[in-house]
Amino acid sequence: MDTNPIEHKESTVDSQEGDHLTTENREAHKHAPTECPINATLKLVAYRWTVHIIYHLYSIPNGIVRFRQLQRLIPSITQKELTKRLRELERAGIIHRTIYAEVPPRVKY
Repeated sequence: MDTNPIEHKESTVDSQEGDHLTTENREAHKHAPTECPINATLKLVAYRWTVHIIYHLYSIPNGIVRFRQLQRLIPSITQKELTKRLRELERAGIIHRTIYAEVPPRVKY
């Protein structure tokens, strides 16, 4: 009986492409440049205030809310955190920000 272990590369079939992926190839496949939409969404809503903000933005009857109105609707959020979350939502294309060239500046979401 042979006591030497047999080297075995684990292999699976990628159902979309039909390619065999070795363990090494699977690691490279995980870090592909395109991110899964579900993971991107979960990363975005994982922050504490994101769901609150989205809820309040989409529960307003006319769909337009100013920054201070939103801040009043979520009184425990800081101005810095609200600004950060709104910018992330805008970058993701979930909300639209309209800036009016007035003094003082007016922004609507």
